[in-house]
Amino acid sequence: ARRLSRGNRALCAGARVMRGPDWKWRDQDGTHPAMGTVTSDLHNGWVDVRWDHGGRNSYRMGAEGKFDLKVVSGGTGGSA
Repeated sequence: ARRLSRGNRALCAGARVMRGPDWKWRDQDGTHPAMGTVTSDLHNGWVDVRWDHGGRNSYRMGAEGKFDLKVVSGGTGGSA
């Protein structure tokens, strides 16, 4: 069983995300403000994201004490 860190309970596959406070990846997310979908569970402080423009990459959500993303809505539905 995979465990999520307590501070990121809403962060699971299907969650909608955008740039967070520690973003340093230039325009990997496309035109700002851009939205993406988490495609993996949190693993060692990293998650995989598929951006709405089609690009994919991994981002820090606790790794190195940094948070590249901000959760906009959880993976179980809800509004942005």
